Amino acid sequence: MPTVPQYQRQSQTQTAPVMTSNLRVPENPLVQGIQQAADTSINMMADAKRKADVALSQDASLQLTQTASDLMTNPQNGLLNLQGKNALGKGQEYTQLFDAKAQELAMQLPESARQGFLQQAQQQRIQFTSQAGRHEIGQLNAYEEGQFQATLTTGAQNRFGNVWR
Repeated sequence: MPTVPQYQRQSQTQTAPVMTSNLRVPENPLVQGIQQAADTSINMMADAKRKADVALSQDASLQLTQTASDLMTNPQNGLLNLQGKNALGKGQEYTQLFDAKAQELAMQLPESARQGFLQQAQQQRIQFTSQAGRHEIGQLNAYEEGQFQATLTTGAQNRFGNVWR
């Protein structure tokens, strides 16, 4: 019987590149729904983060307002309770205390909330320094007036004796 020759041959297959420019994938409502839910979730998280940052910034701003109020009106050592010569030069000292508290509060905030707080703190600082400056000028004027009156009284007493009494 005749034999059939056998060959051992290896064949290689190659794939041709697929042209995807004209390829259309059928739309799947399930995939679209999942994508929409993911987008909504991301937006909600970003919105919640913004709201949390605003709340943290406002809380820090409120704490700074309370500090400013205490620095101004504390019955024992508030700037507005310092009178005459005792108030002179204290505005700068109290402003430095205000700035230190603002810096302390800013460092406690996350970076995303810090900038908003620092803008509010700058506005509060302007108000604080103007109130401190007004008080200091008023006390300087009162001190100078008191010194002037004392000088007049002393001069009159020295000149005319005790006639004024």
